[in-house]
Formats: sequence, structure tokens, C-alpha cells
Amino acid sequence: MKIYYINLESSVERRQCMESQLTGLELNYERVAAVDGKSLSIQQIRRYRQRTPSAPHLSNGAVACFLSHLKVWKMIAKKTDQFSVVMEDDIYISTHSRKLLETSSWIPVETPLIKLETTFAKAFFGQEIRMSPIGGYRFILRNCTIPWQNGYETGSGSACYIIHKNFAEWLTQFFKRFSWHVDVEFVRAEIFGVHSSNPVKGYPLQLFPAIAVQQSLATQVKNRHFDYTVLLSPEGYSGTISHHPPRTNPNIWAKVVREVTRVITVSQYVRQYRQLRRKIFGRRVPFIGK
Repeated sequence: MKIYYINLESSVERRQCMESQLTGLELNYERVAAVDGKSLSIQQIRRYRQRTPSAPHLSNGAVACFLSHLKVWKMIAKKTDQFSVVMEDDIYISTHSRKLLETSSWIPVETPLIKLETTFAKAFFGQEIRMSPIGGYRFILRNCTIPWQNGYETGSGSACYIIHKNFAEWLTQFFKRFSWHVDVEFVRAEIFGVHSSNPVKGYPLQLFPAIAVQQSLATQVKNRHFDYTVLLSPEGYSGTISHHPPRTNPNIWAKVVREVTRVITVSQYVRQYRQLRRKIFGRRVPFIGK
């Protein structure tokens, strides 16, 4: 399968990291220039960003990220390959990914999307599909869309996934405007299944264990779910990797305003209930290092 990884022109170090990993794994890849949020005008932001009461405020960077994925989907729609892989440039890739990504023969028919990453957040999953061993390892696919759930409960994340050509083409027409981040929007339950206009009638799947993880997440939980030292092959990138700085806590009055707003908004009650249920009954997607 062809791999398309999204990378800003200014992110040279991330480009080196990604190409070192992909070259070391002998995978077929192509770099796609990301849309820069700093270059977007106010008119362009307003054209794509759709405000709704329950949706978060999308920054210019979040809009640019969504537009970058749209750009890749348009490229994939014009290709002849039935399945392609999309990656963001801030991930670690497991050494087990080589055999898995060389071919699409293991992918079930009518599968629109397969998520290959983990965020280590608990989520709900449906029916599982047991696969034949690939590269000496037996992976499992689990349904990650259940009718009464949304993107938060089935696990967000758009850093690494396999997408069907026809589904990619349909997404470019469906998302003329958007209210949420791309990792939540493209796993919404209502865009899948027989009642959707989506031409690929299957449901999105999650790979167990995952073969990709974002760099910032890997450093935060390095010894909790996997061995951080074996994420890269010996031939892989060994330079310094820049991570996102930790978020600063808002002041006390900002917290008070946020909590009062949350109490008086019904949708916030629903979201809190879902988050609590997910933390208690959900399960994490593990990562396989090597």
C-alpha cells in the first residue's frame, strides 16, 4: 500500500524522522505538504469552520490540519489503489508494520477505514475479527463504531489510518464545512452503515495492537504500556525529536467560568456521563513496539 504522510514545510526534523523510519522499513511512501494555519486568511477560516453550541473552538491550526487530511483524501481518490495509508509526521511506527502495510489483502471487503494508532485512552469497541498471522504476529481488528456512540467513545485519533479510495472521495464531498477536529469528525457513527450515503457500507475498524503512536504520547507513558526504547529499529532515526510543550493550567477564575458553563449546559452533562462510563468500562488499544 502507498503511504502518504503529512508534513509542514518548516518541520524539517519531523520529516527526517518519518523518512528515516519509513525508509528503514522499506515502505512505499510520499510526502504531502501540509496546509499551514498561519497562511490561512480569515475568509478561508470562516469558509470551512462551522460553529455549533456543543463544538469546541477550532484554532487556525486545527482547521489547517483538517484541510491537510482533505488534501490527502483528494489525492487518494484520484489513484487506482483501493486502499492507502495516511500518516501525520509526529508518530513512531512499529517494526511490525512492514509486513502489514506491504499489502491490503488482509483487509476485509467493504472496510472504509482502519485506525492503526493508539492514544492509550479507554474506548468502546464492538465485534472483533481475528486475522491470520502477519509477519509472525496475529493481529485483531475490532469494530470501532457502535450506533449509540460517537467519536469520543470509540477513540479519537487521525495520526495513522488506512482509508478506502471510495470513502476518501466521499469524505471530500461530505465535509464542505466542519465543527470538530478531524480525528472526531471522520469517525462519527452517522456517516457509516447502510443508512449513510457513504458508498463503502462497512464500519471503521481498530487494529489491536496498534502499530503507531504519537511521539508526545509515547514519552508520557513510556514505561506504562510498552518499552519506549524499542519503538524505532536500529537503523531508525536517532536525532532529537521536538515534542509539544505541556499545557499551562488556566487561572482560578477561568476554571470557575468553565465549570459554571459546564453545569448550565445540558450537553456537558451528557459528555461527563459518557467520559465516566468510558473510563470505567472502556479498554485501551495497546501498542506493539517490536
